Amino acid sequence: MESSKTTIVEVIKQNEPGERVPIWLMRQAGRSLPEYRKAVENMNNFMEICYNTVRSQLSKKKPLIGFAGGPWTVASYLIEGGSSKTFSKVLNFYPSYLKEIIERITEATIIYLIKQIEFGADVIQLFDSNAGALSEPLFKEYVIEPTKRITLAIKDRFSDFPIIGFPRSAGNLYKNYCEQTGVSAVSIDYNIPIEWAKANLKIPLQGNLDPNLLAYNKTEAIKEAKRIIDCFRDSPFIFNLGHGVLPDTPVENIAALVNLVKSY
Repeated sequence: MESSKTTIVEVIKQNEPGERVPIWLMRQAGRSLPEYRKAVENMNNFMEICYNTVRSQLSKKKPLIGFAGGPWTVASYLIEGGSSKTFSKVLNFYPSYLKEIIERITEATIIYLIKQIEFGADVIQLFDSNAGALSEPLFKEYVIEPTKRITLAIKDRFSDFPIIGFPRSAGNLYKNYCEQTGVSAVSIDYNIPIEWAKANLKIPLQGNLDPNLLAYNKTEAIKEAKRIIDCFRDSPFIFNLGHGVLPDTPVENIAALVNLVKSY
């Protein structure tokens, strides 16, 4: 979902505000869209589904966004066996073993993302959904350093390729992330004050409407969306949520938000 006036790629590469604010929404389509599940039920190859099929049906003005989980987040899910509120298993895992696991995931992620770009992705987003579980020293070791390796490897092959980072719940460590990883833009979660983000994060920003508002209070969601757009109107900005669309979000609420951003 995106404004036809200014693309995500243009905002990131030009590092300037567009004529209109582009919008897309984070969500695994298979969780919430029956049309998606029906379209892919006879397909087995992930790259074929996401790139050969989708890219051929999109206009050139509609960027295809590839993605991967950040190495720390993938490692934490592997060790915890799923999501966690405390991350006690991974945080108490043997540090040398954890470091090796993250290094291997980083290497695999580089291969995976480069393959996505070769298949036609126009933008990449790295989701480090569990970044907020880490102290500052561990954040540097497990989030910043692997992300830096990934961005360097991609830009060694594709010099100006746009990469969006999303270290969810990183708080004031967002600033270190933006300054040290080499990402082209950063997605901010809904707990980050937009005024602080505008003053401290000096790369194109994306975010950060609370998905709970969109799901359960359309009126307040539209009001907050206007406040976010007004804050970033003179900045390079991409509208999104501060995390993924909740599975039970009414489609009409999503449509109202998209129409608002495109016309406001």
